[in-house]
Amino acid sequence: MPIKIREKEMKKEKKSSILKKITFLVGFTGVFIVLILAVVFFLFSRIDGFANAIDVSGSQRMRTILLGYYCASYVNAIQEGDRGKAEELKGRIQKEIETYERFKNGLINGDKELGLGKTKSDEILDLIASWEEEWRSFKAAISSIISPGTSLNQMKRYLGEVEVGRAVQLKDTIHRVVVAYTELSNLRANNIKMLLFVIICIVILATLIISVSIRANLKPVRNLVEVVHSIEEKDLTMRSKVASRDEIGQIGEALDKMLDTLDEFIRSMKEASRNVEHANEDLISSVEESGATVQEMVSSINNVHKSLERQNEVIEDTVKAVKHMAGLARNIKEHVEDQSSAIEESSASMEEMASSISAVSKNTESARHISEKLSSIAKGGGEKIKATVEAIKEIQQASSKIQTSVMGITKIAATTNLLSMNASIEAAHAGEAGRGFAVVAEEIGSLAADSAGEAGKIKQIVTETLEKIEKGTELSTEAGRAFNEIMEDIERTVEINTEIANAMQEQKAGIDEIVESIQHLVDLSIQIKKAVEEEDSGSNEMLNAIEKLKNLASEILHASMEQKAGGDEMLQALKNLRDLAERNNSTVEVLNSKIGQFKVS
Repeated sequence: MPIKIREKEMKKEKKSSILKKITFLVGFTGVFIVLILAVVFFLFSRIDGFANAIDVSGSQRMRTILLGYYCASYVNAIQEGDRGKAEELKGRIQKEIETYERFKNGLINGDKELGLGKTKSDEILDLIASWEEEWRSFKAAISSIISPGTSLNQMKRYLGEVEVGRAVQLKDTIHRVVVAYTELSNLRANNIKMLLFVIICIVILATLIISVSIRANLKPVRNLVEVVHSIEEKDLTMRSKVASRDEIGQIGEALDKMLDTLDEFIRSMKEASRNVEHANEDLISSVEESGATVQEMVSSINNVHKSLERQNEVIEDTVKAVKHMAGLARNIKEHVEDQSSAIEESSASMEEMASSISAVSKNTESARHISEKLSSIAKGGGEKIKATVEAIKEIQQASSKIQTSVMGITKIAATTNLLSMNASIEAAHAGEAGRGFAVVAEEIGSLAADSAGEAGKIKQIVTETLEKIEKGTELSTEAGRAFNEIMEDIERTVEINTEIANAMQEQKAGIDEIVESIQHLVDLSIQIKKAVEEEDSGSNEMLNAIEKLKNLASEILHASMEQKAGGDEMLQALKNLRDLAERNNSTVEVLNSKIGQFKVS
């Protein structure tokens, strides 16, 4: 039914709304509680004001006694001449008087800072009036005491008015004010207690009324809760059957319709699940049969594929073998060609070698004659070197004798020089008589010095000559030894040349035989070359045929691989289909177990 038509029917029937009822009850309860709280707050504030008034009046009673004590202390300080203490006490007295006046006026007119309300009770106002009258005379006496022009005797007289009698009388008056405030506070407290009792009774009554009303309005809700619990327990047969026309009735009606729809849906789901289960079983059976057939086909394709792979491997091996054989044939052909060229070159080289050997044999014979001639010449040179060495040795001996003679001349010159010096000394001793002898002695000394110098030069020259002679002797000796070695080498060379000449004759005979054999090898190489060329041509034809066979086998193998891949894909698809069917079957079983939990009509 459309919502607008439903609303119109609800307006026509003027049916009550549970929401409005609950809203009204909650609003009424809230307003009622607010009013009660306001009244209670007002009453307690009044009681609090009375309590503050009692506290203030009580403090005024104590302050009266305190002022009497301060005045007595002030008079004692004046009497003792303690002006500082007197001034301090005077300040305290004035401060206490100000506080006393403020508290008293606050009790009469009210004071927010002190938490005091204005007193409206006539009885208390009369008591406060008598309190004020007594306070004025008490205050006048205190003012006279602390006045600067008052003498000590006057202070004592005024102090008598402030002390015990007057203070006790004022305290009693204040006590009556406190008692009046206390009685009024107790009266108000009793009234508040009575009012609170009435309020509590009203609240209990209102609570009972609201509870009954809410229980009456929420009874359909309990029915809905029972239906919801039955749905939770998978029972779809229970209905709310709410007859009210408010929102709860609409919820119950909608819930019943939803249960009817859900019941029908579950029953149709059970039927569809059974159909899907049967179809799934047929699908699994068909997939298993198709899978077995495809498996056999794939196995056959695999066998064919393996045979083709083995055939392809055999063809590959054959191709490799033929290629290897063709390569060997080409290598043999190349080697034969190289061998033929090498044999031809060897033949030419052997002929040239034979000519060279003949020439070498002739040259060797000439070298042998030259070596023999050189040997005889070397022998003569060796004899001459020996004679030269002997002559140098004789020169060395003569030079040694010259060196000895030079040393003797040097000694004689030294002795002559010494004698010349002695003669000069003696001539000096003789004076004028020995002057001529001194000149002769000086000339002799000069001659001795020249002789010694020349002898030294000769000695140096002879020494250098001896050194060169010794070096020449050593070189001549070494030359003699080297010449002897040359003689030995020349003799050995003569022997070797003789042996070479004999060997060359034998080698020439062997070369002639080798040249004849090489010519025979040249003929054989030509024949082998022709045979290898024919074999190379046959290998190429065989290789071409095998290459064609290999290409054909590769095409067949590729087609077989495609068939194998297609079979594997088909087998995988059937496997996936079977897995899907099994998962579908599992899902159907789970769905059946879940649906089976529901109780339907």
